[in-house]
Amino acid sequence: MQPRAVPAPPGIELWLVEGIATESERSLLQGLLSEDERARASAFKVEDARASFIVSRGLLRTILGDALACDPASIRLQEGEHGKPSLGGMHAQSGIEFNVAHSGDVFLYAVSRGRAVGVDVERKKEGMAVEAIAQRYFAPEEARRLLEQAPSEQRVPNFYRCWTRKEAYLKAKGTGLTTKLDEFEVTFLPDEPPAMLRTEIVGEDPHDWQVFDVAVPEGYVAALVARR
Repeated sequence: MQPRAVPAPPGIELWLVEGIATESERSLLQGLLSEDERARASAFKVEDARASFIVSRGLLRTILGDALACDPASIRLQEGEHGKPSLGGMHAQSGIEFNVAHSGDVFLYAVSRGRAVGVDVERKKEGMAVEAIAQRYFAPEEARRLLEQAPSEQRVPNFYRCWTRKEAYLKAKGTGLTTKLDEFEVTFLPDEPPAMLRTEIVGEDPHDWQVFDVAVPEGYVAALVARR
């Protein structure tokens, strides 16, 4: 599995990997993991989840190894209070920020220097009750616009644009579920440029963040959010 670069804004690298790892590829990637990561992988009860974790972490180490010009296996990864991974050990002060997303057979990685970044990718699923999900989790104005201002055939792509942009923002912030999806708004209609519109989060200014769509394979939707 070979990461390939996809178009990204200046100062940020985006890497996409698509497909299912062969047994030999997975073995090579597993060899890059730390003892803690191998223990985490072994704890998964479902084989597909175990394989995805091994591939995701192994590819991340490969990409970070190139960025840091070091042995991928030597990299120390740590997690913040809400689970956002970052560099530790001798690379903690490198200034490199990164984020990872995975859905289906697609892995997406963002790497930057000195800018908080978050990515999300979702495989579109047919038959999802997007209206009900939006009404439950999105900001009221977002749910209203999704239901009232867009033709019904546009609701699914609009929903996924909204969802991935919101998830990417939360991942860039690194606050996890302590920030609710209805506490801020993003654009998502086809004729609107990607952007943060409004936030109720104390100390946050929506203009401090940039929102980008990411080119991913057909059937998927992805977004990148980066601090200015």
